[in-house]
Amino acid sequence: PRSTLFPYTTLFRSALFLIFPSAAFSFVAVLLLGATLYPSQPLSIAQGNEAHLGFDRNEYPGDAALPLLRKTFAFTSYWIGPPPGEKHSTWIGKRALLKEQGFGFVVLFSARASRALKNVTDARQKGTVDAETAAKSAAQEGFSKGTIIFLDVEEGGRLPDPYHEYLHSWFEGLVRAGYRAGAYCSAIPVNEGNGISI
Repeated sequence: PRSTLFPYTTLFRSALFLIFPSAAFSFVAVLLLGATLYPSQPLSIAQGNEAHLGFDRNEYPGDAALPLLRKTFAFTSYWIGPPPGEKHSTWIGKRALLKEQGFGFVVLFSARASRALKNVTDARQKGTVDAETAAKSAAQEGFSKGTIIFLDVEEGGRLPDPYHEYLHSWFEGLVRAGYRAGAYCSAIPVNEGNGISI
């Protein structure tokens, strides 16, 4: 398992994920947001900032585990589509129970890999389809309009032009559907050589 701390950021202000290795969970995250978003006792980390501890796991941990998890975590990821490498989401249908336990949510939808986008036109079409799918699933799961849906981009480094079109199309599609779009991606600098780092 990795032993270092990896920062993850989003395209929206005030959001920062930190990854910690864990045998039990994919990772533990600290989200810097207003206390009103997540019902919990915040961890004070800096003047004017509050930290809320949460976890992200591809597989739903099970109903019986929720009371124990809630003692530590204020929020959880919630996959409204299949997580990376999976064919379906085991989180579907669990929102009401999680909310009853007092959890906040980071709503996630898995992005396509760049190799799946043949060209700019194809990327634009797939971005629109994925946005429609995400919005429909979010509504079915009870997430109201205005909820931020984070697109989980697993790839790092410089993304090709078709991928930029995919992202734009996805973001625009969510806005049309009444939701807000975020990106859940790595903030680890990538060395491209010749002194260039992105």
